[in-house]
Amino acid sequence: MRNEKGFILPSVSMLAFFILLILLHQTAVFTAEKKFYSERERSMILENLLLCGVQHSMQSIADQEGVNHYEIKTDDGSITYTAAEKGEGELLVSLAAKLNTGHFSSAKYTYNLNSGEMTDWTVY
Repeated sequence: MRNEKGFILPSVSMLAFFILLILLHQTAVFTAEKKFYSERERSMILENLLLCGVQHSMQSIADQEGVNHYEIKTDDGSITYTAAEKGEGELLVSLAAKLNTGHFSSAKYTYNLNSGEMTDWTVY
């Protein structure tokens, strides 16, 4: 037992260290991917709520209901829109979508009453 070089313990320790580094890296990648998909799901739901608000507001304007403030409740959240005259023959419609989790998105567009089309769209 006198002339043992002792290379087994350091090599096994280095191998365990590299396996641990790979495992930690894969855990970090998995966590980042899960966060990305949850954020993307939230943004898609907000976009769909805004789209629903646009469709509902354009329908109420086309039907000439005269409603300038409206709120829609859904299972995922709520949509609020307000229509105000911008100029001659134009309406400025402001939309706000809020999820039940508290996340928020808003947009606005200009609606041309003469042509019945949306002329400007801004998300902020």
